[in-house]
Amino acid sequence: MNLKKKVFSGLLSSAIVLTLAAGLTPAVYAADQTAFPTASITAEKIFQVDNAANLSKLAGASFELTPDSSQSSLTGVTYTKADMPMPASGVTGTGDARKATVSISSFTNAADNLSKSGTAAFGDISFTTPGIYTYKLTEVPGTVPGITYDQTVRYVNVYVDNVVDANGNVTLNNNGTPWVTVSGITVWKGTNQLGAVTGDTSAKDKVTDSGTVTASFTNTFGNTANSRLEVSKTVKGAAGNTNEQFSFLFTTSNTSTLAYQVFNGSTAVTDAGKSGTIANNGTFTLKNGETVHIYGLAADDTYTITEQGAADYKTSISGSSGSTDAITIAEDNKTAGVQTYKLDKADAQTFTNTKGITPPTGIMMDVLPFVVLVIFAGAAALYLFIRKSRRSQR
Repeated sequence: MNLKKKVFSGLLSSAIVLTLAAGLTPAVYAADQTAFPTASITAEKIFQVDNAANLSKLAGASFELTPDSSQSSLTGVTYTKADMPMPASGVTGTGDARKATVSISSFTNAADNLSKSGTAAFGDISFTTPGIYTYKLTEVPGTVPGITYDQTVRYVNVYVDNVVDANGNVTLNNNGTPWVTVSGITVWKGTNQLGAVTGDTSAKDKVTDSGTVTASFTNTFGNTANSRLEVSKTVKGAAGNTNEQFSFLFTTSNTSTLAYQVFNGSTAVTDAGKSGTIANNGTFTLKNGETVHIYGLAADDTYTITEQGAADYKTSISGSSGSTDAITIAEDNKTAGVQTYKLDKADAQTFTNTKGITPPTGIMMDVLPFVVLVIFAGAAALYLFIRKSRRSQR
């Protein structure tokens, strides 16, 4: 009897242990997973300009995707940069130096012709193990003068989870490894913050609940009044020539080659010499009604605009700049002096040239003696006439 009790007790204990073990580690064995989940990462370039004529400044764009790190709270497996999953194509380099590159050569203009955009997708990335996989997405900076390139790193986090059934049971391959799925992707600007929906939302670029995401990079070319230096020409006076081209000297502490474009109102001037690049000690020309935009000056750069020639015009200068809220220069000065460029102010100078008509003083001096003689002769004749009239009346 004691033996029977011992056997029954042992079987009961074994059943309880097996039941508990089964409850703690629920699993569903299925056929091996053959179609592994993928993530698709797309880079988008947005180009904004101040005038439609400047849309042609951007001809293409390139982006790089590099592995950063991985971590997992689901398994003990973490990847290094050297063995993290990467796109199936377009990858160069080895080990930690691997990178994928895509280029954009086709863009679509917006309806207002003040911006255009284009996209390029990296090849799909395939995942076999649960975890969080982080990649760095960066724009390859171009060399076009005047374009402000977006150099902020985007951190792309791909979330790979176990596949579970309706009861929360993990689906396993025949060898005991779990099936996996891409549950979402996040994109963070500047500083990575792991977590699909938490963190500083001002830095969060995109959150998706699928395996695809698009990260946008915005570049500009003088699209606001505070991102360029403006110099304008106005001609006044009865003798002012509104078709005359006036030359200006541009000096600056900036050591780069800058872009410039001349406008007449809102229309870009396409004549020779009215657009291109300019550097320290460069020159440009303006006629009445024209304004030049000089792009690419950095905050706290110094600059001086000096009108050359125009000696027969009286010149006054007005405007504003970062170092001087208002510029008002008296006549006959051809420069407002050294100014300091500030990105948060509208840097602008207007040169007004005035030319009137002055009577030829040399001719007046030549005939003046004769005019005086005629006046005296007339006065004498009038005096004699009056005197004679009075005598005849006596």
